[in-house]
Amino acid sequence: MTIVSPIIPLSSFRKTKRTGIGTSLVSLFMRNLLQSVIQRRLLTGFARLQATLRIADFTTLLVPYRVFIQASETTVNKVSLPRKALNHSDSNEARSVTTIFVCDELKLSHTQLLMCKDDELSPANLDKLNSKVHRLTNGEPVQYVTGIASFCGLDFMVDTNVLIPRQETEMLVETVCNSSLSVVEAAVGNTINILDIGTGSGCIPIAIKKNHPETNVFAVDISEKALEIAKQNAKSNLTEVNFAQYDILSDGKFPFNEKFDIVVSNPPYVMNSEKSLMHKNVTDFEPALALYVEDTDPLLFYRQILKFIERHQPEHKPLVFFEINENLGNEMLELCNSFGYDAEIIKDLNGKDRFVKAIYRL
Repeated sequence: MTIVSPIIPLSSFRKTKRTGIGTSLVSLFMRNLLQSVIQRRLLTGFARLQATLRIADFTTLLVPYRVFIQASETTVNKVSLPRKALNHSDSNEARSVTTIFVCDELKLSHTQLLMCKDDELSPANLDKLNSKVHRLTNGEPVQYVTGIASFCGLDFMVDTNVLIPRQETEMLVETVCNSSLSVVEAAVGNTINILDIGTGSGCIPIAIKKNHPETNVFAVDISEKALEIAKQNAKSNLTEVNFAQYDILSDGKFPFNEKFDIVVSNPPYVMNSEKSLMHKNVTDFEPALALYVEDTDPLLFYRQILKFIERHQPEHKPLVFFEINENLGNEMLELCNSFGYDAEIIKDLNGKDRFVKAIYRL
């Protein structure tokens, strides 16, 4: 998901060649950025004449170089780097971050970016990019910097009140849409009701509704601020999703009376002991409320969801889909079995246990 950022000597940048952009603009951009980076290094104890840059800093330096293309595909190879300083995944990360940042800030599609790669940046556009570069150099996720994240081919507004939608979660949506809706529709014989628990930005229910507008889609979250963002995302993506505030860990009155045919959830599942394994751009910026559970009860939210189903609709058990901690697949199967469900593990694109599909035993 993220990378450990290597450092690159400042002397390396003196060997880069000029590109099509105005020299004065590049110089101003680089001088200001390098100064801020050096100051930050000094403040954190790295007081030395030969200052160094992280790959994240280098990524931001790529921005004005022919608006990404020259930098990502050519400049890296012209810089004298240590052999291990920039591996394949690092360069892909730099290319991805730079592309997202420039496209979103300058309101360009990727195709338009390719077509104008040799255009000089206007002072206004350079100022626009410069105004947010410091947030990237501080490790803030590019989706929060631009305020936009892509998910299932749709754009979603995001800020630090919601998790950034992940690529693996797209598989959860695809599994619900491609392998289950037709089966459920045949069984219930009428319009399908779908519930998303812990909706965050609303990416899951909105993507489902966009692909299957004939369904009735509902979503709940404990966070009022997250729900505000989710509602805006539904509106901008021209989808009708019913949102309401609800704490799944409570026994309070549920805001919807409907009985659901499918329940889907991507609840908090990262154990507190696993925080040290995560990159700082996650731990420092993304909402802890949506990420972490206590090590003593890592399946808390899944158990509460299954209890909620028993309480809310004891006579009508839905098809259930969960995104899970890759290290708790067997425990999830046992939990679902204890509630009367036959469950199966679905692996993500990296071969890790990532999803559970559970069908109630009749």
